[in-house]
Formats: sequence, C-alpha cells, structure tokens
Amino acid sequence: MSNVRPVLKLKSKSYLQLADYSERVCHAMTENEWLFLKPPVAIIDQMAANALFRKCILEWGIPGNLGSHASNVRLRAARKLVEKNLRVLTAFVHSIAQGDEMIILLAGMRANIRPARIGMLAAPENLRSHYHRATKRGQYRLRWSPVKGVRTYHVYMSDRPDGSKTLAAVVTKTLAIIELPEISLPTLRYFWVSAVGAAGESPLSNVCEAVAWPVV
Repeated sequence: MSNVRPVLKLKSKSYLQLADYSERVCHAMTENEWLFLKPPVAIIDQMAANALFRKCILEWGIPGNLGSHASNVRLRAARKLVEKNLRVLTAFVHSIAQGDEMIILLAGMRANIRPARIGMLAAPENLRSHYHRATKRGQYRLRWSPVKGVRTYHVYMSDRPDGSKTLAAVVTKTLAIIELPEISLPTLRYFWVSAVGAAGESPLSNVCEAVAWPVV
C-alpha cells in the first residue's frame, strides 16, 4: 500500500487557521459527497462545531473580555471539539483513499508525500460507451482495457471535447457508471480515464462520446 496519507498537524495551526482548514474540509467533502458517503462525523455537525469555534474566537478578542479566563476556557473546549472531529474525518478519508493522493485532495486535505515514481503507467486504452441492457435512463456506462499495476482509475467528464474536465468517478475496476438523474433531454458528454498507481497518475485515455437518455 502507498505511504501517502492526509496531513493533519493541527497543533501548529492558529485558531483562525484551524477554523479556515475545518471549513475547507467541510466544503470539499460536501461537494464530493458521492465519494465520502456517511462519514463518522456528519459534516453538518462539524460545520456547527466550527461556527461555535469562530464565535468563541471573536468573544475571546472582544475589548473588555480580551483573554478572560471564562472566554479562554470556552475557546479551548471549542477547539478541542473541532480537532477531535477532524481527526476522525482524516482517518475516514485515509481509509477511502488507500494512498490515492487525488482522493485526499478532493477532501480538502493535503497529502504528506508523493509516492516514489518508479515508472509512469500507460494511459488506459479502448475507452468506450458500453451498451448493456441494465443501463438505466440518466446513466453513462463506460468500459476500457485494464492497465497493469493500477490501484484506481479516475474518470473525467466534460460537456465539450476541448472543455474543462471534472472528476466524475474513482473506481477500481474497468467499468464506471456515471449518473445524471436530472437530465430532461438526450445528453451528450465526453469522457476520459486515467490509471493511478504507485508512480502517480497516467496520461488520459482516448476521448469517448456517450449519450444518456432522459429520466421520464
């Protein structure tokens, strides 16, 4: 297994730096909730803890109350809760990422080191829109040829062949099912896939056009 893992280092952060970092993690995991399903600490609970933490920071700095014992006790307790939740969330992300740096970054966290580059993986070949009778409306079903030495595959999507790409899925097999449940018309999308292993991420595959039929 790769030695890449999320970096924590909470004690080195100031109060405001910790609050900013906690918010970044919450927003990132919310934006990518398809990947971080059912975290052991609900993101809404961590956001509430962070809001209380910021309130305590402000109260601690109010003139006439600056550095008072009572405000300091509340501030330390609020920080302790935010740090405790972040440790749990970090362990959760690490268990999902399994050394995949991209997944760590999608959680709004930093990875400690990049794995040693032994040799770049080849780009996956023969990416295609795979017809299957189990394919449902609003779904894109993609297949490609396997790459030796791979840990995960990253599937990227765009609405134009030369447009900006977004990460649509992270899978371990040579099959990805992408869902757009809200489309009301036949919708064309463009897809690419890369292979990720100990040496990092490969170049992108060939582009594949795929159409999903609207959900009735």
